[in-house]
This record gives sequence, C-alpha cells and structure tokens, in this order.
Amino acid sequence: MVLLRSMPDKIHLLDAECVDLPSSKDPDRFHRISKCIREFVRRQNPKPRTVSCIFSGNRVATVCCTMPRMDEKELRQAVEWKLAEETEGLDPDRFSIGHYTLNRSDSSNTIDVVAAAVPNSLDKLDTVFRARNGRLAAVLTEPIAIEAVVRTAYCRPDSGPVAVLDIGDRSSRLSVVGADGLEFTRNIPTGGDAVTTALAGKITLEGETIEISRLIAEQIKCHYAINQEDEVNVEGRSVPATRVLGAIRPALERLATETVRSLQFYSQTHNMAQVDHLLLCGGGATLSGLAEFLAQQTRVQTKMLDPWQALDIQVPDILESRAPAVFAAATGAAVHDPSRVNLVPDRIHLSRLISLIHNSSIAATVFVIAALCGLGWTAHRQRTSLQNSLEQRSVATAPLERIADNIAKAERYEIELEQRRALLQTLGVGRPMHSMILKELSNIMPEGTYLRRMSYETTGGLIKMRLVTDIYAMPAKSTQVLKQDLIRALETSPFFVNVSFQPAQISQDDGLTREPDEQLELSCQVIGFRGEGL
Repeated sequence: MVLLRSMPDKIHLLDAECVDLPSSKDPDRFHRISKCIREFVRRQNPKPRTVSCIFSGNRVATVCCTMPRMDEKELRQAVEWKLAEETEGLDPDRFSIGHYTLNRSDSSNTIDVVAAAVPNSLDKLDTVFRARNGRLAAVLTEPIAIEAVVRTAYCRPDSGPVAVLDIGDRSSRLSVVGADGLEFTRNIPTGGDAVTTALAGKITLEGETIEISRLIAEQIKCHYAINQEDEVNVEGRSVPATRVLGAIRPALERLATETVRSLQFYSQTHNMAQVDHLLLCGGGATLSGLAEFLAQQTRVQTKMLDPWQALDIQVPDILESRAPAVFAAATGAAVHDPSRVNLVPDRIHLSRLISLIHNSSIAATVFVIAALCGLGWTAHRQRTSLQNSLEQRSVATAPLERIADNIAKAERYEIELEQRRALLQTLGVGRPMHSMILKELSNIMPEGTYLRRMSYETTGGLIKMRLVTDIYAMPAKSTQVLKQDLIRALETSPFFVNVSFQPAQISQDDGLTREPDEQLELSCQVIGFRGEGL
C-alpha cells in the first residue's frame, strides 16, 4: 500500500506498507484484507480522498493484441472474444472489461490494443472505500499499473522499449512498455517461492546434516547476496555461500531462460525491436545481486525499478529503508490516469449515479421548500421582491432538469446492456459447447481471415453450422491461398466434418473502414454437437 499526495511542486510520499496477503483459500481473506486497509487509512492525516486498487490472479487477464481497424462497438466485441480465449470462457456479465489503443492515429489497417478484465464482483470491495476510507476511483491490473511508471519515467520517442520483470511468489510477469503504452506481456511460471523451495530441506555440513525450514530459507534470502564469498549464518551455523548459490542457481537460470525466450518472441513479433534495458520489481526481486545475475544471463542491461526515484517523488527519511521495487505496482496505480483504462464495474458506477440522483433530489426539494416559505413571508411586499423570488425558484429547479437527463441516460444505458446481452446469447457465448467452437475457430483460422457471422440450421435431419468469413489479402498470401488455408484448417480440425463452401456477396452497408477482398460462406457439421439450446 502506498499513499501519495500531489502538491504544486512535486508528488510527496506520505506512507508505504507491505503486507503478506492471506491465502485465497482462507474464508476470512476479505475481512483480513479489509482490516489491513482500514488500519492503514486510520493512521493517515489527512485521509486519502481517492483510492486505486490492483487485481492479479488466475481470473485476471491482461492481453496485448493486434486487430483490424473497426468502430468502437465492434472493437468492444472483438476484445471480449479475445479475452474469452485467454481466460477460457470469459462471461462479459461477470467480468469488468476495459481496453485502449496504442496507435489509433496511425494510417495502417490495424491497431494495437491493450485489453484487461477483472471479476466484477467488487461490491464488497466498494464498501471498504466509503466514508473516511477514500472513494474507489480506479481498478486495474498489475501490468497496466506498472506501465504508468515506466512510460512516464523511462520511455522516450527516441529510445527503444523497456522490459519489466515483476517477480511474484509463484510466478513472474514480463511486460514490455513502449512510448505509447504496453506492447507485450507474458507470464513466466517461476517466482520467489522457487528460490525458497530450493533452499529449504536437508543440507550436510562437515559430516552433520541440518534441516533448513522455509522460514530460515526466507531469512537466508534476506541476508544472502549472489556471488558473495563469505559464509551465511543460519541460526548460529555457517553455510558456505557456494552451497547457497548451488541450490538456487537452477531456479534463477530457469527465470533467466524464460525471460530471454520471451524477449526473443517479442522481438520477432514487433519488427525485430530490441529492448533497451530490463527493470526488476516485485517481492521476489529483493534478492541481492539478482540484477547483475540476470544482466549476465540475458545480455540486457538490468537494474531495479525504483518508482519513487523515477517519478521524482519526495520520500521521507523514515521510508528510505523500504525496498522501492516492492511498491512499483502500487505507485503506478496511484499515478495512473483512470481515463486511459478503468475496470471499476459498471454497476458500481450505476449505483453511484442513483445515489447522486437521490441526494440531489433531496437537496433540490429542501431548497424549493425554503424558497416557497420565503415567498410566503414576502408576499405582502413590493412586486419587485416577488419577481426576484420567482427567479430564485427557477434557478432552484435547474438541478431537477439535470437529474431528469441523468435518469434518461441511465435508461438508455440499461437498454444498450440488454441489446449486448441479446447479441452475445445469439452467438452462444456462455454455453460450454459454443465457447469450445468459438475457441477452436479462433485457434485455427489463418491470419487474414475473420469470422463475420455464425449460424446453425437443420438440413435433412442434420444440424449444420454456417460460417461467413471476411478475407483480406496480405503481401505474403493471396485471397486464393487464404481460402485454401481456411478450408484445410476446418477439414483437419477434429471438431468439423463435411466442409463445403461457396463465395458470398460482400455487404456494402457494414460500415467497415476497409471492405474485405472476398467473402466465403462455409457449411460443416460439428462432431458431438446436436444443437441443444438452439
């Protein structure tokens, strides 16, 4: 947790605290986290006004992808499909989704999109940040939070992209940030726990076997520096530093190898762009000498990410001993611009709007009553006084008109939500078999082919699936080659049989920036699908 205060001259760091979160299996996890937050806020003076929260875990997704140019509504649907593929069946009704584009002003036919999703069951979380605990202003994911620091402090138009390795307990996440924003992210299944596990266990010293518990292993990590020559003291016993390095070296080399592979993949998919330097952050990055070790292994200039120094944040003396790399994500969330992406669920926004309308209605009613009382007391006075009072009344009724406009906007928003749900139901999103079909199509369709429509019909007692696909010619492949690749992909897939096809008439009123070069209508049967729910 980090508390910042923005001043005219610079940003001031008021307080920072690192707390170990309880296990996700703990039934009192929410209450324990709430208690920590309230205790942190209670000792602050002045109290925070707004709060930004970061979410991570298996049900949280951050995706960087490239898509054809399309209008905002179609882009929203495409983002939902992409996130559904990454999260194994994301339900838009149960997740809060946000996205932003990196090169919207570019003249190319594609755009780079950063999309994120978190579960929208945050009503209990919103209750924590009420009254004196600050207002929940933004919800985002760890890569997007860290991007706010890196893009501001390290990325320049004349420099290359910057890689950030956020080392957690069970896994690490590599992100690459360019001048416009997040360009690449990948999860690496090696974290700080791998080093602790490698140290824990039995070790033989001078003919004597000692047991190193996980608690002692954590203490060794705090006092050990990679490549140190002297011994490490463990509860009065000395352990040679070479033995410590020999135990943890395989885990560190796995981390370095996966980092190199991820950077190579990024370079191949981004016009052979080379990363300028690698920044380390997170609780697992506090191992002394890790930056030098990874620099030697990856051949990339590596250093610790100090968000407070990078953003020129004034740090009090009492907090200078804290490891800044641990607070990189929290600091990024504090300086993040919510207009870029904000994953606060829509229903929280709606509840706030209803509360605002309710409070505004009460205030307006009280004001009108006071105005009427004043008119009663001054009715016997001159006509000019009455006219002034009437003008005050007209001013008092102005908030009611704004309230009516807000109610109308809320009704239109609800109608739009119903339309989106109906559209998703027609596509079968949320049904297990339909999700598997959509995922298989997403995996096998070649680049340059895009699904426009999907429907089912019964012919001769057999249920068939009809697909209408858009085909865009590419420099490397013509439309004829793309059609052959698409048909071959369907025929070789274990999902589909009896594939037939015919050219389709290209629609002229779909509003696309670029019309497809060809459209192809295909018909096939889906193995094991009998059409339930159609």
